[in-house]
Amino acid sequence: MSTNALSMEEAKAQLTELPQILPLEDAPDGTQRELVERLYAFGPYLATRLNRRLTPMGFVLQCSLAIDDLEKGHDAGQQIDNPLAGSPKAVIALLYHGIPVLARMIFPKEFAAEVNQCFLKAVEKTKELGQEGR
Repeated sequence: MSTNALSMEEAKAQLTELPQILPLEDAPDGTQRELVERLYAFGPYLATRLNRRLTPMGFVLQCSLAIDDLEKGHDAGQQIDNPLAGSPKAVIALLYHGIPVLARMIFPKEFAAEVNQCFLKAVEKTKELGQEGR
């Protein structure tokens, strides 16, 4: 797995244009469709938060931090102006599990695959930590 950082400039632009990248009518039915709708709202917010260059794990971490702030509804004491701000845990979980989907929408294939691997490692680590705490 490569740990090379990728410029986020193109990704930031694509995050603001997700409906053009994956029109809703092209999304699968059911949960995937709901996820795509949520990613449409998440994309522009995330674009304002990304560093100039990120590794795949850096992307996962920045997405996770942005999702955490959306769940709280504020960032550094500032109210977040986004339809996802203050969302219930089910929506937050859907967004979190959509990180690899989002990566596939905006990144080159190899980088998106690395994001997916990092995401799976993060999920596994979270499970390990949760089990240790019991």
